[in-house]
Amino acid sequence: MEPNAPQPSMRRKRWTYWRLAKRPFKILAALLMLSAAVSAHEFGHLLAGKAVGIHADRFSVGFGPVLFKTQIGGTEYCLSWIPAGGYVRFPGEAKQGETPFKAQPVWKRLTAIGAGPISSVLFAALLFAAFAVFNKLDSAGQKKKKRQSAKNESGNAPPPQKQNEPESAPAGSAENGPGGAPPPQKRNEPESAPAGTVSMTAGIFKETFAGIGRVIARKESTDSISGPIGIVDMIQKETTGGWSWSALAGICLLTGCVSVGLAAFNLLPIPPLDGGKMALLLIEAGIGRPLNATLLNVIEYAGMFALVYFIFWITGRDIRGKKKK
Repeated sequence: MEPNAPQPSMRRKRWTYWRLAKRPFKILAALLMLSAAVSAHEFGHLLAGKAVGIHADRFSVGFGPVLFKTQIGGTEYCLSWIPAGGYVRFPGEAKQGETPFKAQPVWKRLTAIGAGPISSVLFAALLFAAFAVFNKLDSAGQKKKKRQSAKNESGNAPPPQKQNEPESAPAGSAENGPGGAPPPQKRNEPESAPAGTVSMTAGIFKETFAGIGRVIARKESTDSISGPIGIVDMIQKETTGGWSWSALAGICLLTGCVSVGLAAFNLLPIPPLDGGKMALLLIEAGIGRPLNATLLNVIEYAGMFALVYFIFWITGRDIRGKKKK
């Protein structure tokens, strides 16, 4: 060993320090991916609301103190410090405005609320398309490395020894095709990119929604469901080996699945989720008048309590799972 070369223990320490230094960046990247999925969902509410004439006071990416904001079309667009999601605020939800959200016609509110899950699915489709692109780039890179490796090995290998040439198979035989040409290899024709993306998105959405139903019916373990901490942990694992086309493909696939899961979860008929809000609006449309304010408050508070309990429960389970590992 050279006298000035670093000792193995010192190299291990440097490697450990480097891994610890990268951890905050991986956590931040994971939070940004999760925030992108939530913000895309909320952006769907905003666009649909504006399309039917419902004014929005604010759209924010992130929570907490505002880092940057600008006013466009009467709506305040913000970038906040905590990258853990996003929100859209309509008048009447947080404060009274000239046109409160609850005073809008039922069909307008249904359009604005129902656009959230649709936006999540569309965002997931874009991520799955990006996954296909990054996956092809990774495959092309791997093939290039293999060709280069084979070229280097053949350059260092000894010259091949001459051997007796085997007799060629007769033309038209099983080994050769017509005219002595090799038979064409059978390949499965790949789906076009748009068709593959649509089928992939539909399949994952269907399986996610069915999986949530199986968990509710106690036909499947709750281990298949992950909370924010579990999702961040999974995204971190995708970048364990460093940034590459393969890592980017994995992040796009995982974030797309999170976005689909967000859409499916929000369609559950539990206030304050989108599905619960739409269910109450359909009841209001059916009876032809708004629901009793006291009854509506009881339903909304019960749904909020159930949702908060579920978030705390799944977060605690994810933390216990990390400690066991």
